[in-house]
Amino acid sequence: MAYEDKNDGCITLMSLECTDTKDFNSFLNSNVRNRLYDIELVDEFIEHINGIPTAKMESEVLADILNPHQQEKSKSDACEALAEAFLEMHDQVVFPWNMQRDKRNPRASLAGPDVIGIVEAGSESRFAFGEVKGSSHEQFPPSVMYGIDGMEGQLRKLINNQVIRRGLILWLFSKVKGNSHLDRFMEALEAYIISEYKNYVLFGVLLRDTRPTQKDISNTATQLTNNLSLPTKCNLTALYLPWPLDDLISRINASGTI
Repeated sequence: MAYEDKNDGCITLMSLECTDTKDFNSFLNSNVRNRLYDIELVDEFIEHINGIPTAKMESEVLADILNPHQQEKSKSDACEALAEAFLEMHDQVVFPWNMQRDKRNPRASLAGPDVIGIVEAGSESRFAFGEVKGSSHEQFPPSVMYGIDGMEGQLRKLINNQVIRRGLILWLFSKVKGNSHLDRFMEALEAYIISEYKNYVLFGVLLRDTRPTQKDISNTATQLTNNLSLPTKCNLTALYLPWPLDDLISRINASGTI
């Protein structure tokens, strides 16, 4: 861990310096890869096809069609998958729906926040919204943190625009109705309404392949402070990779670990 700054206010800052170890590579090859290629859905589809007696598709052909390595993925896709897997493990964020399923075109970029889920903290549930950015620029903080389309601008929009959050909540409801996540969703919705639409958690995750520095996210925290008030929480995390960001997809796809 490079640094951590927790306080009694709304914002928490954390930086993690990842190392090229067996555990980290295993995390990439399993948790992150499963999210990037939606392995769970692919496995369900294969099981369904295998259960159809009239299916004439050769197993080799089917396997080739569904091979994750045949799917086009961008560096942005990989960054989002790593961020989501990290938030699942570290912050108990549940993602009831893999947003990769909403892409009609492999090269498409979905509009809206990158993080939409539910934080499960003991008996409490809260909505989770957020943004993911990746940058190799030798600038501290990097340019992806600023501007309307930067992390700061996008998080500020989530904070200040209740209509956007309402649309995200409605989208999330469409994904959880009738399944095991509905109860947690209703708990988060109740907490959100009782708090007059303030009880939710914002996440900002920055992926870097540069030297760790608190400047990468501390300025954003400072700029957002005046826009936040309890019970809203904002967790800003910087993850520093041990190799170039351009290698992330190949590292996720690596079959072995060091």
